[in-house]
Amino acid sequence: MQLEVIEARASGSRQPFALLFLHGICTSATLWQHSFLPASATAGFDSYALSFRGHGRSEGRERLSYTTLSDYVADLEQTVQRLARPLVVVGFSLGGAVLQAYLRRKNDLAGAVLLCSVPPHGLALASMRLFFSDALAWSSLLAANQLGLRHSDPQSLRRALFSERVDPEIYAEFLSLAEEESPLIGMQLQGWPPFAPSPFRFDALPPILVMGGGDDRLMPPDEVRATASYYRTKAKILPGMPHMMMLEPDWQRAHAELLGWLRQAVSV
Repeated sequence: MQLEVIEARASGSRQPFALLFLHGICTSATLWQHSFLPASATAGFDSYALSFRGHGRSEGRERLSYTTLSDYVADLEQTVQRLARPLVVVGFSLGGAVLQAYLRRKNDLAGAVLLCSVPPHGLALASMRLFFSDALAWSSLLAANQLGLRHSDPQSLRRALFSERVDPEIYAEFLSLAEEESPLIGMQLQGWPPFAPSPFRFDALPPILVMGGGDDRLMPPDEVRATASYYRTKAKILPGMPHMMMLEPDWQRAHAELLGWLRQAVSV
């Protein structure tokens, strides 16, 4: 499988491990290219962003409707093997579920970051809560998962994923780069069958950072805290941050938290 991996090589003193970023639904590796990817390279990390099969410039678009979570896990495994070096993987939203499923069976990472991630128990509870609090936003996200972001109402989608501070041009670019998604993925992300590593494997897990936004309507703070509790760590909640924090004007706050954790918690 030919997979797109965008690279940003470290400048200055190179850190002993690299970073690999995973995107969420209906997006691709381009999600990271204006913020976390170049900023991480400037901080001394060789940095990479993967497009799962059927996304970006990766192969598999014609088979996307049949793609499963296990396929994305295989894409991650292939990329880890290809890079062949100590890696910290940052999984955002759907990418966080892929990362957890990878950790369910592999123990070869230097660290793992679950950023606004699907929780280990799945999306069912968070989805129900969004439905009762904002049915239009819920229906837009459902349409995005089943039909692609272009089939969602732009205003309610923006309300669900972004803050009012987001640059209109950034949001327009986000919509223009939106892609289709496998409907099977959405069903699997509800939490059954389980995709997270069993507690019996926790001794084999690398250091894990669980981070989310205080204003994330899709993955609210208590879901982030539940994820952290599952992995026996403490959640980092960024006040005022929505779900798509890497596209917000103050994305540097989230990136600074990531860098601080990397320097403190990860060693190879």
